[in-house]
Amino acid sequence: LYAVDPASMTVTRRYLASEIGSDGYHAFTARVLADGRLALLGGQGGIPNVDGYGSVAVWNPADNSLVVYKSSYQSGFGTPASVVVCGQLLNIGSFTLTGDRAKIVIASIDSDGTVCTIDPATGRDNYITGAGSALHLAASNDGKYIVEIGQVDNQGEAFVYDAATLNPVRQFPLAFGPDSSTTLTISADSATLFLASQSILYAYDLTSGQQ
Repeated sequence: LYAVDPASMTVTRRYLASEIGSDGYHAFTARVLADGRLALLGGQGGIPNVDGYGSVAVWNPADNSLVVYKSSYQSGFGTPASVVVCGQLLNIGSFTLTGDRAKIVIASIDSDGTVCTIDPATGRDNYITGAGSALHLAASNDGKYIVEIGQVDNQGEAFVYDAATLNPVRQFPLAFGPDSSTTLTISADSATLFLASQSILYAYDLTSGQQ
């Protein structure tokens, strides 16, 4: 992992994977939580866009403490010791934080269709299942929504969830079938979902689902 000064764009610190936590942790993605700790995505299995990832972790660089979270499916594999979360979750396909950066959000890449939040402050999780294979996740800046995009019966779909409860808010079709190259973000005012295919940028109203 590299710490980068955003003003000078210079590397200020390098952390070896073997030195993260007492047993080491190989992170593929890092997100900064609101309390200054880091949420890490690790445990790559095979091809990431097919086989997904096996764990997420919360790491405190100040004291090198590390808490690893895995699904029950992945809990028997590898080190370090882990906390089992997210019910029927198999492998992780998507990883982000809620808009307030207080919780970790992950979604399954497999048919269990799990979407799960983990609160690093308490270690508690909340999850739903059956949403289909998740390709990407995004969270609104106002902290209200988590948006998942994927495919249902070869049709692109967007699923909007309440960030606090994970209750479904709405679902709407997309004009194209998203794949691993699709990128998405939510506007600063939390009103519009932007999706980029390989050649077209789409915008959808999050309240109505209209393109």
